[in-house]
Amino acid sequence: MAHSQAQEPEDLPPEEIPEDDHRPEAKARTAGRSADGSGSGRARKRRDDPDGEGPARRKKRGPKVPYPPSPEGVPEDLTDYPAAYVRQQNLLLSGLFLFLMFYIGAVLFFALVGFWCVWSLGHWLPVKVVGIVVSGVFFLYLVKGFFKRHPVDKELHIEITADEQPVLFAFIDQLCDELDAPKPNRVFVSPDVNAAVMPRATLINLFVEPKKDLLIGLGLVNCMNLTEFKSVLAHEFGHFSQSATSSSYAYVASRIIGDLISGEDWFDRAVNWCRRQNNVLSVLGLGVGGVLWVGRTVLWQIFKVITLQRMAVMREAEFHADLVAVKAAGSDAVALSLFRLKFGNLCLMQAVQDLAVARDHKLHSRDMFLHQDRAAAVVRLKRKNPDLGLPPALDHPMAGKTVQLFDPADGDDTDDVPEMRRTHPPAHELEANAKRTYVPAVADHRSPWILFADADDLRERMTYKFYRMVFKVPKNTELVSAAEVQTFIDNEHSETTYDPKYKECYDDRPLEPGDLNELNGLVRDKPWAEERMEKVLEKLYDGCEQNVETRNEIHKELESLHSSATGRPSPKLKRRIEDAERKRDENWEWFKSFDRRVYLLHVQMAAQVAPELKDELVERYRFQLEVQRLYMESRHAYDEAERHLAVLSHLQQQHGDQVSSEFVGEVLRVLRASWKSLRNIIRDAKELNLPAMKNFEEGENLADFILEGKMVPEPPLSYVKGTWIVKLKQQLQSARSKCFRLHFKSVGGILRMQEEIAAKWKAEREPISAEVIGTSTAETVPVEVIEAEVIDAEIIDAEVIDAEVIEAEVLPGAPPALQAAAAAVPAIGHFSPAEPEPRIEQPSGPVEPELSARAAPVTVVAAELPVGPPVAAADVFALDRPPEPAPEPPPAPTMEGGPTPGANEPVTGAAPVPASHGHETDEFVGAVEVIGEATPKPAAPALSGITELPTPHASEPAVVNGSLDAGTDLGFPAAPATPGLKPANGKRPAIRITTVLPGDRSPLAK
Repeated sequence: MAHSQAQEPEDLPPEEIPEDDHRPEAKARTAGRSADGSGSGRARKRRDDPDGEGPARRKKRGPKVPYPPSPEGVPEDLTDYPAAYVRQQNLLLSGLFLFLMFYIGAVLFFALVGFWCVWSLGHWLPVKVVGIVVSGVFFLYLVKGFFKRHPVDKELHIEITADEQPVLFAFIDQLCDELDAPKPNRVFVSPDVNAAVMPRATLINLFVEPKKDLLIGLGLVNCMNLTEFKSVLAHEFGHFSQSATSSSYAYVASRIIGDLISGEDWFDRAVNWCRRQNNVLSVLGLGVGGVLWVGRTVLWQIFKVITLQRMAVMREAEFHADLVAVKAAGSDAVALSLFRLKFGNLCLMQAVQDLAVARDHKLHSRDMFLHQDRAAAVVRLKRKNPDLGLPPALDHPMAGKTVQLFDPADGDDTDDVPEMRRTHPPAHELEANAKRTYVPAVADHRSPWILFADADDLRERMTYKFYRMVFKVPKNTELVSAAEVQTFIDNEHSETTYDPKYKECYDDRPLEPGDLNELNGLVRDKPWAEERMEKVLEKLYDGCEQNVETRNEIHKELESLHSSATGRPSPKLKRRIEDAERKRDENWEWFKSFDRRVYLLHVQMAAQVAPELKDELVERYRFQLEVQRLYMESRHAYDEAERHLAVLSHLQQQHGDQVSSEFVGEVLRVLRASWKSLRNIIRDAKELNLPAMKNFEEGENLADFILEGKMVPEPPLSYVKGTWIVKLKQQLQSARSKCFRLHFKSVGGILRMQEEIAAKWKAEREPISAEVIGTSTAETVPVEVIEAEVIDAEIIDAEVIDAEVIEAEVLPGAPPALQAAAAAVPAIGHFSPAEPEPRIEQPSGPVEPELSARAAPVTVVAAELPVGPPVAAADVFALDRPPEPAPEPPPAPTMEGGPTPGANEPVTGAAPVPASHGHETDEFVGAVEVIGEATPKPAAPALSGITELPTPHASEPAVVNGSLDAGTDLGFPAAPATPGLKPANGKRPAIRITTVLPGDRSPLAK
């Protein structure tokens, strides 16, 4: 951790600077000169040997000890026992003394009664026999408590000696001398974030002071600085010095009473055996068992009173031990050590979980404490507190006086244990006690690991022992570098740590989008419009935070209601539970709807981005639903088996082998059902392969991962062995934990893939910015000014010519040649491909804006006239009769058969008009020139399913579903009416037909 490598304070004495400190200040102080190089050799000699000792005497004195400075100005009465502590302890000792007198008196009484019955056996024989049995039973029952031994569980303990760790033992000796406390008998280390006193008390210790061992947790060493470590050891040595005889007396008495009440030994097993027999021994067992029940009931009431009083004394002892630590290291060190201890324990638990995951992949680290350091970031992220475990910065020794590390309102340092049953006070009370008389001290920020010789080897030994005892790995298991294992752990957390934008909506719950086949059918048959997809994506996670908070509140409410229900709940409590469950179901429905919406959105986006992404996303969802189903089945099977076995064990403790055969049969049925569930889980897992995930090989079979070894065989119908039950529970727990892990990894993979799909989908719809390749400055060319030549104007008088008026000759009707020509004209709108393609000239001059409305194209009609006399160019006819109706055009082709014709394309199959059409035209076919005017055409109908389309730019054709829009003009201008021609008599526009002989010039030519 960061604080373990922090620099030491500047005001430490020279002998406390580590030898490997290469700072200029440290080198200068070690060399006996200032940082700027001043100083003399004589001053250096005085600093190196202040007491005038030679090298031989310094070597005999012992190793150099990095020892933090003790605070100055400590009040002399700081560690005096307070009146409350003395009062509580005297009350406890009085009660224990009375109990001991009663206990010894009872032992002597039953011994004398038994001896008298044996001595006077000749009189009243049956009564004497009963007296011998009863007194003998009670005598053995009371005496056995004195001789029961409690072996200390030292599986995770490694004993260290002064030869192995000379600096650490010198540190301990110096601290004990400073506190005037007894030194520990033996020293052990463990992986815990803790330090403790381990008394080895027996019956003799009621009169003789017991020996005490010291336990140092290496997890504690790994998360504190040297001053805080000193305060923790001083706290434990404070317990060493607390009325050793009285404390051991209370400890031994409490242990004896506890053994008599709840302990089971050879005597209890013998009584139970007698009760199970079908002869006279059964009567003896029942009689003795009844007597024992009466004795235990009485002792239990006494034990409760003594235990409560002993806990009160232990709480006062904790306050006093903290004051001893204040005397040795200052007030801030006591509070900070407790602060770091809590956070360090969280980090160690997280590291153990990470190492368990790595063990599934045959990775075993050499240093579990490195992973404790690295787990700090993960703990802060999971607790959503980036400052968790980071104490406030203290600028000077008095800065911590007003700093409060533990707030009682937060509830972080409290639990559900009642105050009267606590052995340790809450953290905020311990902090207030340490700062009630504030003692400042200089902090030494060096790591306590500098006290240990060959710390890396000790860390590896402890890690290996942890693997052997906790994870049950075989001997000679190969340990790999901690860096390699940490890389694996970091990859694991990268998939199981979700983005904060999800507002915890994917934490601790399964995904329930519904039937994937049904949802895929909706995607195929009723796809969403892009506008809807954009709106859903924008507001996709709205409401998640509120519903997550509601879910957590309902969960806490249900836990509280169920814990308060003892036996059959009252009608009022039952209604409250039903209301809470109804709210939970409503909240759950919201999350199901949310999962459905997320699935539909991202699958449709993936289908538009790339079809292969859609298929992969759907398959990931299928795998996710299967994994979480297997997890819930394995959890249910394990919990059912564990619950029935726990009840069976409790009944056996209470009634021995007198448990009903019906309940035993029920337990066997549950165990067989759990075995069948495990078999079905393995069978289904064999059909699943793992998708691409970190720390896994894609395509690996799921069953090979979740099953360790060979599956436990099917049990007999009438009985099961204990080893079979253990193996079944292990395999169910393995499937449960591994499916739970895969659930979170799979959800993380789905979320990451959905983010990639959404990013690609949005990127394809963003406008492309114009790229500026480069700019160049135009070359400035000087302008040459040429003076204009002025020419005098010559004025010429205009000649006036008188106009000659010629009367027009009115013709009665159309010439016969033109009538024949009209009859020979084919139907309008039909154009034969065999005929020559019309030639259309682009007129000069601008198009009027008001005439740019969309119109139908001009249909060119051409026919060859019969030979006849020429017609005068001035013959103009107003065709007042209505035009003949054109034949019905064929139906327009649909989008599936091709693009619908646009406004500038013939709808009857005629050849498309070139881009220049739509203006006034002069068309020559043979000897006939036809001049016509365009007729407006109705707009094309809108496509079904499209309610509104953006108007395309004049230079960009619109595209709908991969085809051109039928109502798009593709950038061509609309056909205006022919300028200069107006309708005659408000009816059809006039048509001017001019016959021009070959070689003659058209009268309309400009």
